[in-house]
Amino acid sequence: MPEAKVMIITDPYVGKGLLKNTLNQIGYTSIVEAESGVDALGKIAKEDFHLIISDWNMNENDGAKFIQLVKDSDITSRIPIILVTNEATKGEVQEALKEAKIGANNFIVRPFSADALKEKIERVISGYRIMVIDDSSTTRKVITNILGQIGHSDVLEAENGIDALAKLAQKKVDLILCDWNMPNMNGLQFVKSLRSMKTYGNIPILMVTTNAAKEEIIQALQAGASDYVAKPFTPKVIQQKISKLLGR
Repeated sequence: MPEAKVMIITDPYVGKGLLKNTLNQIGYTSIVEAESGVDALGKIAKEDFHLIISDWNMNENDGAKFIQLVKDSDITSRIPIILVTNEATKGEVQEALKEAKIGANNFIVRPFSADALKEKIERVISGYRIMVIDDSSTTRKVITNILGQIGHSDVLEAENGIDALAKLAQKKVDLILCDWNMPNMNGLQFVKSLRSMKTYGNIPILMVTTNAAKEEIIQALQAGASDYVAKPFTPKVIQQKISKLLGR
């Protein structure tokens, strides 16, 4: 997606020129530079961006604080973010991503090649919208973070089947990850309800369950679920499932 507009926030004396040149090498020419998180937030409010590449360590706003400000805004929350770090802080960033403490979609360690940056960008800009249905806000956050790591930053959350149906009436999605046990309308009831509607009949549904719940899996598949994934799952497993369902 070389036509995408990219915001970069990194060290003005070292990293920014190198990052801009690397982006140019892989075809990205619409680039806006910011000196800090505060500067970036002001520019993001005035223009539409497809991607943000930000330093983990910044003077006025460190990477975590900046990301939180971006993700807390309805206007900017769907913009994918790649963090730039170094070997010294790599572990800190990995842990923050793993525990879903920050809303970044991926990170890259400098020094990096043009090919490595291209791969990271392609992974975070997928163009698909995925709905995550779970009554636990913590679980939704963890799953959303995993999806971001494998390139799916456009995620719509719902706390149960009823909430999901209401949101589906307003926004189109390409795939649904649905938990089994939820109040008001559980996963099985949601699948049956969705499959009874012609409008949503073809949306792939990936049920999230446990290894022990074999009867639940059979019931869900018979009701119209497309596949299932057992908790806990890794980014690699969920990526394989999603790629299969989306035909990628």
